[in-house]
Amino acid sequence: MKPVEIEPKTKAMIIGRSININGLYGLKPYTYKITAGSENGDLVEIPGSTAVELKAKGLGTMKITVQDKMGNTADASIEVKDELKIYAPPLMVQTNGNINITSEGGIPPYTFSATGGTLTVISNVATATGPASAKLKAPNSPTSIPVKVTDSE
Repeated sequence: MKPVEIEPKTKAMIIGRSININGLYGLKPYTYKITAGSENGDLVEIPGSTAVELKAKGLGTMKITVQDKMGNTADASIEVKDELKIYAPPLMVQTNGNINITSEGGIPPYTFSATGGTLTVISNVATATGPASAKLKAPNSPTSIPVKVTDSE
């Protein structure tokens, strides 16, 4: 018999969302506990399933432990992150002028896009020196340019 495992073993998720945590192998039934960072989430039983639902309610890292009937355990590390945010102030820019766009939160890497102008991605992940960012050069004629940032989730 294979030893008990947990899935996912590591995961980043967004606050306010849910994921399923599954026990695998070992001897059923399984019990689940948040053994570190319990203020960041709640475990909810899923009727008719050996999995549980993890609801993220606070930022930070949680350790989830699954235990099988024999007392064997496996751990998962779940990081709860803030919602994706984009900072591109809706302001007027001179034709051929530049505006900096930054993003943070969510699950990197990020994808920057703009309908119009020339978009140059500076960094698609936040670093110790600053947030993910791009520079938008406005076109030659006056227009409105929608800017979008998506994360990997």
